[in-house]
Amino acid sequence: MGKPIIVTTLDIDSPAISGLAARVTDSSNGTLEILAHASHASRGVAGGAIVDLSESVDSVTKVLTSLSEKVPNLPNSIYVNISGENLKGETSRGMIPLAMRGREITKHDIERCANAASTIQLPFEKEIVHKIVQSFSIDDQPRIKNPLGLYGSRLACEVYIITANINIMQNLYKTVYNAGYDVKEVVFSGVADASALLEASDIRDGVLLVDIGESYIQFSYFVGGALNDFEITPFGGLSALAQKCEEYLKKHMIKSIVLSGPGAYKEGVIEFLQGDKLPLPIRMGVVREIRGRVSSMDTMKLTTAIGLAKYAQNKCNKQSREDSNIIKRLSSKVVDIFNNYF
Repeated sequence: MGKPIIVTTLDIDSPAISGLAARVTDSSNGTLEILAHASHASRGVAGGAIVDLSESVDSVTKVLTSLSEKVPNLPNSIYVNISGENLKGETSRGMIPLAMRGREITKHDIERCANAASTIQLPFEKEIVHKIVQSFSIDDQPRIKNPLGLYGSRLACEVYIITANINIMQNLYKTVYNAGYDVKEVVFSGVADASALLEASDIRDGVLLVDIGESYIQFSYFVGGALNDFEITPFGGLSALAQKCEEYLKKHMIKSIVLSGPGAYKEGVIEFLQGDKLPLPIRMGVVREIRGRVSSMDTMKLTTAIGLAKYAQNKCNKQSREDSNIIKRLSSKVVDIFNNYF
């Protein structure tokens, strides 16, 4: 990456909108330096969506003004999160022929295969937020992590595609724009939170990240180095939470559960979930590898904003190594390849 850069992030959610500025460098051993942070009550926001433009612009403006007073030359383009029940995920598969007797797989082959898997017909009201390559297979051999340089007759891949309501996306863009800034990228909250809270081993082995909000619960399942499944549901109490976790355990290979969000810090939550129904390690998510002007108490409220900065840091580092990467950016949309969050 060379010269350190500053990134600005914004967690637009309820009950608070939080933002921060962080210094990103490729020589910090993964540690993120928080330069400033700010929060304000999120008027005009409900369920992850803008419900009153004027009020939401006022709240966002207050947060960004506070940051700009603390950090000169605050970047104008901002990483913003998106969440809510409008988000949907689906797995798409693609395959390309190579040669009857096989040949060496190139970067171009990988790009063509991922693009083939990413080409889906969207409803007119939907827009793609992320395309996440989950795995490759060569001929009849599955679970290929890196097909570059291997030989095969056919290359196939699976891509997990996250979509959002296009109008909800546009309202996020307009809110930030009316506050005097631009949106650099919109990132699913589950991806951002994972960047802040999870270890690479969690993502590899299988982990369920559960964000317990004021009115919703967000379940994000990671395995094999990538997001594999997610669901956002209204909060129906701890019994309903435990039941939903049980459903994920039956459906997926999960080695541990990590809790986050304001509801996770309430007394007795972990104790209620642990036991015969959920016989696996359950822990609170802890923000890792940060330094600067932020306390441990602040990190609980800034998890998503920090995760967005971590996401930006990882993306910048990957782009600086693009010539040696397995895969370059595959389209104008974001394409996350395996350990893009870590």
